[in-house]
Amino acid sequence: MNRAQLRAAFLRRHCGGAKLQPLQPDASARRYFRVRGQPPPAMLLMDAPPPDENVTAFDKVTRRLQTIGVRAPRLYAMDAAHGFLLLEDLGDDTFTRLLAADFDETELYKRAITTLAKIHKHPRALDISLPSYDADLAWNETKLMLDWYLPAREIKIDAAARAEFKQIWRRLITDLPPLPPALVLRDFHMDNLMLADDGARVAVLDYQDAVVGSPAYDLVSLLQDARRDVAPGLADEMFNLYRAQNPELDADALLQHYYTWGAQRHCKVAGIFTRLSARDNKDAYLQHLPRVLRLLKYALAQ
Repeated sequence: MNRAQLRAAFLRRHCGGAKLQPLQPDASARRYFRVRGQPPPAMLLMDAPPPDENVTAFDKVTRRLQTIGVRAPRLYAMDAAHGFLLLEDLGDDTFTRLLAADFDETELYKRAITTLAKIHKHPRALDISLPSYDADLAWNETKLMLDWYLPAREIKIDAAARAEFKQIWRRLITDLPPLPPALVLRDFHMDNLMLADDGARVAVLDYQDAVVGSPAYDLVSLLQDARRDVAPGLADEMFNLYRAQNPELDADALLQHYYTWGAQRHCKVAGIFTRLSARDNKDAYLQHLPRVLRLLKYALAQ
């Protein structure tokens, strides 16, 4: 069976004669469909084709988040072999859309920071087997700038320059001062946060690539956002709020992590957004490249 037939068979097994309404594609190979003609609860179907996507990881991280009291979509059925998952439909009101509807920006960011601090402080957050966000993984992402962004601008680098770039980045990551490891969701930003349960709780989305790493990384995702401008004053206020909610973290070390991982992430994202256009015909992401490059220069200047 082809992908569409597999998807239809999975839906029939769990939802009878329900129909699927495709939602806007995201930056990954995953696709989402709203399940129509089905009694409550409202559900989405995630189509995450293996081997590039992994619904088992999504399931595992979801259960860990729920265990530590963080709101995540409920899961109803899974076909790990074929990459299908039925999960709770939390609606369309991401924090990004709420901001566009004139919700209070500072309040939404405060709620996001409080949620992140809760994840990082919970003593059982790391009771889960996940990859380590080490220098090797960081380099595999950073080099996307060399592999995609520079070639798209007809900028060539030789093997020696590439080796030097790698050496610099490995040293930057390995020389960072120690901080307690945290559960890093990796895409903790306004597009992946929602108000759930009639606004009583913050729900998190898109965390299947979670790792164990620096607590600063998700701060970068949120406050050095590749997709929207965050006023410097607001970013500083939210950074300080996070520090106040995690007073055991060394302030100078956290700041050094914040700018180093910021530069690393911006290199990665510049490569990813270029690849999405060149390889996947998703040109909409190119509109964010000027912001990503500004953020990279800002992080490197600190």
